[in-house]
Amino acid sequence: MLTFAANIRDAEYEMRKLGYEDGAVRAVMTYLGATLDRLADFNSSFCIHNYLRSSGIAHTFGRHALGMVWDFAEANPFTEGSGGWGTEAIYDALSSSDAQVDRQAEVHRGTATKLRLEDASVDAVITDPPYYDNMP
Repeated sequence: MLTFAANIRDAEYEMRKLGYEDGAVRAVMTYLGATLDRLADFNSSFCIHNYLRSSGIAHTFGRHALGMVWDFAEANPFTEGSGGWGTEAIYDALSSSDAQVDRQAEVHRGTATKLRLEDASVDAVITDPPYYDNMP
């Protein structure tokens, strides 16, 4: 995964060095980032063989917990099938999106119980809960 991520970063560097437009670089980086994200989701030791839905690999984050999997499924990342790059699915998802992002996101790290932001000044607050009593 680190090799893929490093190569994606190198691709951005090369595109900028060759003078590609910023919008084109951002579009390619978005596509490659989404592809790497999908690859990570379908190629972990938490994936199982999904024999109920036309045989394939069930992805890592199918539920709110990460349970131990004793017989995880291994995928071939160089295919378009289950567990592969999924470039066609990513292309379809990105090209069908009507959303236009006209500003950068701001990310703040801290506690959700004491936000350092004005009321109604954000679109979303995303938290990583302590899993309550689900995780030891």
